[in-house]
Amino acid sequence: MHRLTTLLTTALVLLAFAGADPARAERQPLLMPGKETLFQRVLTRPGATLHGNPGGAVEAMLPPLQPYYVFATDGGWLEIGTDSRATTTGWIAADRAVEWKQNIVVAFANPAGRERTLLFATKDDLDRLLNHEAALSLARDYRLAAEAGEVVAESGVISIEPAEHIDIDRQFYILPILDWQQEFHPFTGAPFLGLEVASLPVGEAPILETSTVNAAGALTEFSVGIVFVIDTTISMQPYIDQTQAAVRRIYDLISDSPVADKVSFGMVGFRDNADARPELGYTTRVYLPLETGQDPDKVLDALGRVRAAETSSIGFAEDSIAGLEDAIVLPGWDAAEPGFGGRYVILITDAGPKNPDDPMARSPLRPAELQTRAQENKIAVLALHLLTPDGAPNHESARTAYQQITRFEGSGPHYFPVTDGDPAAFRAEVDSLAERLIGQISEARAAAEQPAAVMPEAAAQSEPADPLDQLGLAMRLAYLGRVMETRAPDLFSAWMADSAIEDPTRLAVSVRLLLTKNQLSTMRDVMAAILETGETAQSGLREEEFFDQLKNAVAQLAQDPDRLIRTDFDDLGSAIGEFLADLPYESQVMEMTEERWLTGASDRREFLDGLRSKLAYYEMLHDDPTKWTVLDEAASPGEAVTAMPFSLLP
Repeated sequence: MHRLTTLLTTALVLLAFAGADPARAERQPLLMPGKETLFQRVLTRPGATLHGNPGGAVEAMLPPLQPYYVFATDGGWLEIGTDSRATTTGWIAADRAVEWKQNIVVAFANPAGRERTLLFATKDDLDRLLNHEAALSLARDYRLAAEAGEVVAESGVISIEPAEHIDIDRQFYILPILDWQQEFHPFTGAPFLGLEVASLPVGEAPILETSTVNAAGALTEFSVGIVFVIDTTISMQPYIDQTQAAVRRIYDLISDSPVADKVSFGMVGFRDNADARPELGYTTRVYLPLETGQDPDKVLDALGRVRAAETSSIGFAEDSIAGLEDAIVLPGWDAAEPGFGGRYVILITDAGPKNPDDPMARSPLRPAELQTRAQENKIAVLALHLLTPDGAPNHESARTAYQQITRFEGSGPHYFPVTDGDPAAFRAEVDSLAERLIGQISEARAAAEQPAAVMPEAAAQSEPADPLDQLGLAMRLAYLGRVMETRAPDLFSAWMADSAIEDPTRLAVSVRLLLTKNQLSTMRDVMAAILETGETAQSGLREEEFFDQLKNAVAQLAQDPDRLIRTDFDDLGSAIGEFLADLPYESQVMEMTEERWLTGASDRREFLDGLRSKLAYYEMLHDDPTKWTVLDEAASPGEAVTAMPFSLLP
């Protein structure tokens, strides 16, 4: 679990929809206007001071952008506290604080394939560039100046995104959103967000300070891990043989090269539900764990033991999601710091995945949640889909699922169909993929010798046409950000677009919601109540009784004084938490009103299936200590925070 030992370079704050215990605390923070479960919060401005009473003597200097709850107001003064349990700290002048309307934040997307994002002093500065007829040329000039540590006065640019990708799971940083405006992009007419974000200022220079780690030196240690996730059902032996042969050819190719000790392999086999058909032997099996410094003979020996089942599965779809889950959580990915730079899982199958509501499926995760889990672990999934004649009715649904799973950091899908399941074509494809992924080690070393090639702007200007080239660049930038401990830009507040200026179809940031572990628990429990009540309604309870039954269930949860939950809700989003109502995203839950529940049978089934899959993800997130950051060592474990992408909200 992360520990913050120095002042945060970005602001972090706790969303209080699971709030104080009135039985134990004499006071609670003030509620936001019009809200029943959300407390008022502020962020400190630079130079803020703490006072014992309004206008009293200064007792302490406060760090910039420190989050506080507001307990009282007195003229131009605010009484603040560090948590929602009446732990008041003192008073602060209101003009030394910034109101934070919502607990939403942004994280930079991987900059591979796009230019670095510019940050502007005002919204007018951002709009002036976007609406200029020479916007692309001006943006290039502003970017070059910022990279050189200079500022073009009339540009309004005050900072720039780091060159490397920052992995917030390892270097916890969040840029809080102070304000946002949804508009239509001048280039495309598509909607986009203009965001006002805040960060901690350091000194006078607005440009990112230089890392103490040398990028070229870091790239010489770049390594690649490849885990094959292979369908080992009765029809797959020819392809298993070809995969084993491909690994042998790779070892022959690199045995005497400098990259030999920078390549590692793993293999996971999957079949169907072995509980339902025990003669299959297993649902999933790790044949070869992923390890650094592998002995090639042991690798080849382990791969040689992989054999196809001798018994047919139940139906055509197989449990590929279970196999992919096992590959994503293999301990070898991060066994030794800094872990593998290139992280790849190659799926080989002739069948689509089981639906999460299939009783034979091991995992309740849908392709979207699985893709998110892989990306959180900086793992890219590539799919070799064998389009055999026997699987023709399954091809389209499998293609849809695997195209979703194989997206990574804005690139992809990395989906490779093999027509007719031709073994010769498969051999060529698996050889090509393995060689190209391993070739990224040489590309990293070449970039180390030519530092300009390391920077994303150099790559973005030539825009790699091949998705695998772009994927390799994304892996390299993520690796550099990890080993160089790259930080977010230093500034107090700035405006930026949520998409790339030169290509509005590419997102520059992902918008996230900061949750405490306690808050996630509350959301999980309410969602579980919705799911249980909904399933009861589907199996016998009259549909018109669903909302009444759900309100009873939520009222039971609300009896816990540690939860602030609305029981007089009109839609399911309000049942989960008021915070959903004002977020700049469209929620499936918010749209589920009582009227829609009663009139849409297909909507109900799709809604419950989606809820089940996300609930399973929340369970995994709750139990994964690597996903939580402790802000205050003295606080309870439930006050640790995580930044959840909007795509994973209910």
